[in-house]
Amino acid sequence: MRKVTAAAAVLFVVAGLSGCGIPGSTDVQVRGGMPSPEAGGNADTVPPLDRESADISTARKTVEAFLAAAAGDPEQAVERARSFISPGKSAEWKPSSEINVVHLLEDLNVTPVDSSSSTAVLSVQHLGVLSANGALDPPNNADGKYTLTVGEVPGQSGFWVTGAPPMLLLRDSALRERYEQTPVYFWNKDRTALVPDMRWLPLSISLERRPTELLEWLSSGPSGLIGQAVDSLPANVKQKGNVPKVGADRALEVNLTAEAGALDEEALNRLGAQLHWTLRRYYSGDLLVKVEGQPRKTFATDASLLAANPSAELQSPPERFAIYDGEIKRLRDPNQVSLPPVPLVTAETRTGVSVASFSRLGQRIFGAWVREEGEGRELVISAEVPGMPLRIPIGDGVAGRPVWLWAPDAIADENAAGMVGLVVIDGKLQQFGTQDTNRTTLAVSGLPGPITAMGVAHDGQRIALVSGGRLFLTALIRTDTSVKVSTGLREVHTQLRDITAVDFAGQDTLMVAGQLPTNRVGIMETSLDGVDQLQRPTDLGSAQVTDLVAYPVNPMSANSSGAEAAYVVTNIPYRLLARSTRMEPTEMVDPPADAVANKITAPFFLQ
Repeated sequence: MRKVTAAAAVLFVVAGLSGCGIPGSTDVQVRGGMPSPEAGGNADTVPPLDRESADISTARKTVEAFLAAAAGDPEQAVERARSFISPGKSAEWKPSSEINVVHLLEDLNVTPVDSSSSTAVLSVQHLGVLSANGALDPPNNADGKYTLTVGEVPGQSGFWVTGAPPMLLLRDSALRERYEQTPVYFWNKDRTALVPDMRWLPLSISLERRPTELLEWLSSGPSGLIGQAVDSLPANVKQKGNVPKVGADRALEVNLTAEAGALDEEALNRLGAQLHWTLRRYYSGDLLVKVEGQPRKTFATDASLLAANPSAELQSPPERFAIYDGEIKRLRDPNQVSLPPVPLVTAETRTGVSVASFSRLGQRIFGAWVREEGEGRELVISAEVPGMPLRIPIGDGVAGRPVWLWAPDAIADENAAGMVGLVVIDGKLQQFGTQDTNRTTLAVSGLPGPITAMGVAHDGQRIALVSGGRLFLTALIRTDTSVKVSTGLREVHTQLRDITAVDFAGQDTLMVAGQLPTNRVGIMETSLDGVDQLQRPTDLGSAQVTDLVAYPVNPMSANSSGAEAAYVVTNIPYRLLARSTRMEPTEMVDPPADAVANKITAPFFLQ
């Protein structure tokens, strides 16, 4: 699945079934997959909206414009929205400067009251508060209904807002249209991997100014979601002035404050990788780093910078597996003729398997699977190192699919002593390792009940959890061989309810299964904050998705069809690409002569 060049390793050590009838009010799109925010900057500049520039010819258009007015420079958001308030009411309207991003749960319905005024009752779901640094923080208000009144004012043209709730509301559709989602990157606590921190960048900012804005956000530190799991920039290191393009080759020049002069070569290389990944959409030449105007180092845009981001190592197509009649089987596509055997399994641990996972880390493959053993079950830990496999009894506990956490090649290749995995057993998140048969239960505060599903980002620093049919996201704090769950747990608000399964579909995207607003079951890709949601082309009726696994999209990829996934409904496994297809015995390498489809279950990928 993954391998980078030797140079990269050196820097790393240094440094059509859419018939669900989704109502228009959900803003849910149905297509193959969610575009990556890494795919390239939006060159368009979208000016902010105030009453002078908006279409206010009808009551409905005025309401729509008012719900988009907060987009743009946050310091002027209140005044832009105030420009829509009627002259007699403008001075009385005193909202907080907090920008509340909301989703309309029902179609926008503007109802006439008389010949000159109308009312719009907004039933909203609060998605979060848009901060000045582009992060979407958790909401401060409960979902509810707000009333807007709109009317004509004698002697004035167009329509005015004559009554509004005392807060700034920004509709999620306006956020998607008037911003681009883009990551800034921070090093994890071990300084072995960059972790993306998703932000919303206003398109009212010129393309030339956007790199400067991103570096200002980088200097201000990480968002609350990952803040406990990553490091900020070195103390007092900031950029000076704008970040101009230099020359015809679209290089970027970053001028830093004097404090950057004290960075040693290792720290400077880490900073160079951090700047590259944060700004890479805005240049294609070299990255020129200066300190107080004096050249310090030039970073070439090549493979040597890629190793800092584990997600850049993902390769397609993925290697596929599934469980057949209690044994792990390799799957293949019709054009694949010769494939290696299933790794790691032994005669003693090959049968009675219910769920499994494989990960390639460094030069080794690591495996973990749950199987029946005697009167109970056991968790089998295996790797291509001496002393394996380990067999950990779990009694009659109900266990989900185990997951290995990413680790740098130096740990995975040397002796695998620092390797750590996670598994949910009886609703609790537990840690396992390669050194002994101990399991450690990790504390997760703020969940409404037992954990019923989980998904871990490929970088091993963020985790999505399902509890009580709801979706939550938080960071993993990792030092050496220990793992803690950040207290920055937050709920991801989507259009789905009764959620049953989740996995990461990319470094910025989740794939989630649950019940759609139409009361049918569906699978959706959603941004980590729930603002951007796409339904994958599946119509699952009323049957629950009991298992879901995705192979994340590489952030360097131009893939527009979305992550490949596999899921199980009513004990039947399906493969999800551009469309959903049932898995058949013919996909197995060396299938039994009497193989039947209903014995295939729990599909997974070599991650």
